[in-house]
Amino acid sequence: KAFKEAKKAKKPLLIDFFGIWCPPCNELDETVFETKAFLEKAKSFVLLKVDADAEASWKIKDRFKVGGYPTIVFASPEGKELYRVVGYRTVKE
Repeated sequence: KAFKEAKKAKKPLLIDFFGIWCPPCNELDETVFETKAFLEKAKSFVLLKVDADAEASWKIKDRFKVGGYPTIVFASPEGKELYRVVGYRTVKE
């Protein structure tokens, strides 16, 4: 659905690959993804959160070759990877 929405809106995707058990993933949720600064910038993207443990995530994790968490992938509306961030980063980063 997110890829279809991105194509329709002509917006890139921000895909958050996370694990519920992952401390840096939880820190990213609490200290970055809930901030005004992030939420304002996020309006330019279609957001997709992918639970690393969900069976439904296996295909997309394989597609983007995700091996560590958190991994944030920026992708074109067509699904081509544009940039990747692995590990926790602050809002400024």
